[in-house]
Amino acid sequence: MKLNSRRMSALSMCVALGLAPLFTAQADEPEIIPSDSSAVVAAAPTDVNESLPMSPAMAGLLGRAPVSAPVTSGTVTSTSGSTTASGSGSLVTPVAPPTGLTVQQGRDRLQALLPAGYTPVYFNALAALYGARNMSPMWSDSEAVRRFQLQLAETAIAGFQPQFATWVKLLTDSSVTGMSRDVVLSDAMLGYLDYVSNVSRQGSHWLYSTSPYTMELPALSVINQWQLAIDRRSEANFATSLAPQNPQYHQMRATLLHLMGDSRQSSQQRAALVALNIQRLRLLPDNLSTGIMVNIPDFSLKYYLNGNQMLASRVIVGRPDRKTPLMSSALSNVVLNPPWNVPPTLARKDLLPKVRKDPGYLDRHGFTMMRGWGSSEPINPRQVNWSGITETNLPYRFQQKPGPTNSLGRYKFNMPSSDAIYLHDTPNHNLFQKDVRALSSGCVRVNKASELANMLLQDVGWNDARISDAMKAGNTRYVNVRNHIPVNLYYLTAFVGDDGQTQFRTDIYNYDSVARSGAQILPKAEQLIR
Repeated sequence: MKLNSRRMSALSMCVALGLAPLFTAQADEPEIIPSDSSAVVAAAPTDVNESLPMSPAMAGLLGRAPVSAPVTSGTVTSTSGSTTASGSGSLVTPVAPPTGLTVQQGRDRLQALLPAGYTPVYFNALAALYGARNMSPMWSDSEAVRRFQLQLAETAIAGFQPQFATWVKLLTDSSVTGMSRDVVLSDAMLGYLDYVSNVSRQGSHWLYSTSPYTMELPALSVINQWQLAIDRRSEANFATSLAPQNPQYHQMRATLLHLMGDSRQSSQQRAALVALNIQRLRLLPDNLSTGIMVNIPDFSLKYYLNGNQMLASRVIVGRPDRKTPLMSSALSNVVLNPPWNVPPTLARKDLLPKVRKDPGYLDRHGFTMMRGWGSSEPINPRQVNWSGITETNLPYRFQQKPGPTNSLGRYKFNMPSSDAIYLHDTPNHNLFQKDVRALSSGCVRVNKASELANMLLQDVGWNDARISDAMKAGNTRYVNVRNHIPVNLYYLTAFVGDDGQTQFRTDIYNYDSVARSGAQILPKAEQLIR
């Protein structure tokens, strides 16, 4: 199955507004990772089936509103009954379910069950769901409880959303029992469903930021899957379907359990780091047949074809102040003998200081200076008054001609990217001997670029002689690949290596800081995992 929260009917939107969560862990929009508008996200772990019937409990949640009722965005009702503006339109509030308790009755009954000092994140939604079920428990299957608590604990240890740790603390409180515990589990499930159903699209922010994201009510179609699982007594299987499906998950989880058993602080910190990277597995393809995978902190590239690893290469990635972004795209063509059009940022920050000191730098390094990005008219740099040119008013465009000293080397691998990020060769292969290779301005330099290019070109009918002749001729050639090949630039500082063991890498971009807070919940989380 795949949880998919994108498709919502008008009625779903109506109820989503009316049943907004009470508590939101508000975060500023993280800016640490540029997003790619062309990204192809990995699939979420469970699949929505549009033909699924509606659970009776969902009928209670939706109330008597007609399915065809038109809805405009309006105001969000808080649990206190106050409203906050979110757009134009009339106020939307939950209506009484056709059977069971009214929403207010459900709220009143639910309030009496809650642990002292605790207000559920999804109070209104829980009141409607429990009310529709006449306050009967939703967690009577002990195996479903065990499987869900295990995943909840792993997520809490990861540290990126403190609310998960709050739920773990409540579930390990010996005074929280019976229906109180049932409600806490349901509240946590709604939060977990929100996370799981949206992480494939939002994870590059959520899992790499120091600020927690805003929790929201899951799509009604997603909640319906959970409620149907309860109706059908298949809660345990439903819980299992929410876990990461990546093949690395089970080995990394075994590593997590091993580290949790070691009381040393270093092992506890590593346990949290593993938990965080377990969640990052959700951003990767579960079953990769053909594609290029670049793990940024591992400085490595792997090319797979029809399920077989064809190439492994060292790479150079962006330095910490010019990070290589997390992104998913598709390789569209290979460029032989590429020119280099210097990006505006690099022209201002890197090239301009050199040209101001010595206009002859451009000629010696094969650069042509042109009047602007909309012009191909060459300009003689020696005739420019460089004292009046600054980073803020640089009008010129720079292009480096193809050749052995070109900054892109002899090969470039194009893929759609809003950040102008691509793979390429380099004339400075000695840099690949360094252990830490965060040295570029964001693009990925590939040590075995010629081997990768040969494989891709041969797949479209080029033999060795044709490739050799094209390279010797020195002309720029653009060769489309047979099928657009998926490319994933990802960031795992803990992962399963080729030897089947969990390996660790240095956090070169400081994305793992939230794991330190996650380690604080380990003693309580372990009670739910063991």
